[in-house]
Amino acid sequence: MLTEFIVETVMIYAVIGVLFAAAFAWRGVAVVDPVARHATRGFRLLVAPGAALLWPLLMVRWWRAAARDAGDAAEVPGDRTERWQPASERLRSRALLAWIVLAPLVALVLLVAIRSRAERLPETRDAGRLPEPAVERSARP
Repeated sequence: MLTEFIVETVMIYAVIGVLFAAAFAWRGVAVVDPVARHATRGFRLLVAPGAALLWPLLMVRWWRAAARDAGDAAEVPGDRTERWQPASERLRSRALLAWIVLAPLVALVLLVAIRSRAERLPETRDAGRLPEPAVERSARP
């Protein structure tokens, strides 16, 4: 029962992560990092898997960046790099820490889920019996 709960929680986390990653790669990456405003589609595709995994952290970053930059609509990409560079470095270090923690955790959850799948006993006495093998008769006399 605990294993089912963990697996369902991971599945919900993954679904939310995929939905968030699509929105983040489309719009959010430019809000969080001003240099990425003119990023290519390839860069946005590369960012999507990490955004799916780290969606809670990036959602907070996106929220804070949107609130902070509400009045700075005319900001030129690359301006004031001194302001966002330390924050970007902190984000990278947190992402690395999340990868170090989450990768083994996800592997452990999957391993526990696979190992906990016990074979179920038959519900009746005859349910576990295999049918008798059919004896083939040869056409030769």
